Amino acid sequence: METNQKLDPGHYIGWIILCMLFSFSILRACAQQAKIDTVICKTECIEKIIESKTAKSVKYFAIYNDYKNDISELIPVPKTTLEYINLCKANNIKPSLGIKLKNNQIVSIIKYKRRYVKK
Repeated sequence: METNQKLDPGHYIGWIILCMLFSFSILRACAQQAKIDTVICKTECIEKIIESKTAKSVKYFAIYNDYKNDISELIPVPKTTLEYINLCKANNIKPSLGIKLKNNQIVSIIKYKRRYVKK
């Protein structure tokens, strides 16, 4: 007595779909994502803000020198953040700023509101 254990085409298609789903889930789990983080910017370490003009645009940079932590960088500043800094200076307010990091590399200086806790 012989038993015929061949699979029909529907089973083959099912196995192919199952293998594709398994490989897709493995690839998705292994994909590396960019880690974006923000640290507090010490406004007293910003020495000055300079502008770089090109034919098409104007870019702003902050000269940031934190000698205590051995950080000396030229950090890009968006125009809206620059307006915020200038408005705070005009009203004698210390701006709340943060340094945006992506994969542990400095990206820019941004407005950063710390969460204030009421006791």
